[in-house]
Amino acid sequence: MIELRAGRIANKFTLLLLLGALLLVGCGRRPAEPVVENSIPAEEKVDPEPTPPPAPPDYLAEGKAFLQSGDNDKALEYFNKAIEADPKDARRYVYRAEAYKQKRLPGKAINDLNEAIRLDPKDPEPYAQRGYAYATVGMLKQAIADFTEAVRLSPEGAPGMHSLINRGFAYEQLGEIGKALADYNEVRRIDPKNVIALEHRAGIFLRQSKLKEALADLDEAVAMQPGIAEVRCNRGIVYEKLGQLDKAIEDYNEAIRLDPKFKPAYADRTRATKKKAQLAEPRPGAQP
Repeated sequence: MIELRAGRIANKFTLLLLLGALLLVGCGRRPAEPVVENSIPAEEKVDPEPTPPPAPPDYLAEGKAFLQSGDNDKALEYFNKAIEADPKDARRYVYRAEAYKQKRLPGKAINDLNEAIRLDPKDPEPYAQRGYAYATVGMLKQAIADFTEAVRLSPEGAPGMHSLINRGFAYEQLGEIGKALADYNEVRRIDPKNVIALEHRAGIFLRQSKLKEALADLDEAVAMQPGIAEVRCNRGIVYEKLGQLDKAIEDYNEAIRLDPKFKPAYADRTRATKKKAQLAEPRPGAQP
């Protein structure tokens, strides 16, 4: 019953609509076209975002890459540009100083490191690098002063650790062996796996004819870093002084295998081999 009523009402409305349309046509007017709403809205026009300006060239990164690859001239070219772009950045002078150091221009390196220290006196790296540059030109007291400042600013960081080793070596050159040993021992306390400190300390023991102590240090160094030719060669020297020529020759052979261009190992092996041959020769007057 409900559906029937709805149908009747719909039929009446349909009839009325048709009559209205006919009246409009009779009067010469066209019926208005139905408005069809678009369910998809027209896309709004959005102004395009402005293109960001290109990033400025990273001269410092380029210089570092060339420095790492060994192209020091190119590294200098880019470090110069980096400094021109930001002359107040102390680290840029430190990197350029490293390039000068690689080109064996310690004077220019020192000038750059002076500027780096002026700009940032609390950074230990310029002191460590300037100390090294001073040491290369024989200015050991100035080098020690800079190494000491680097250690003060970075007592257990990389600049401080490197400076302890370098200061110890500077003390060795000045004949202050006790201070050198103290620095190497301090490195060992901070980093028990530091092979460089072991090797330097073994060198002092060797010069003091403390062969057992030297051998102990070098045994430990070889155990930690078996692939370093220089350490093998140094242990061979200790074995040779102890009269253990077979072990000495074995270490020299291993040093040559690890680094065929390491010339001292060839000379050491030749010397040890001659000693062994001389010992094997029968002594005059000995019974056959």
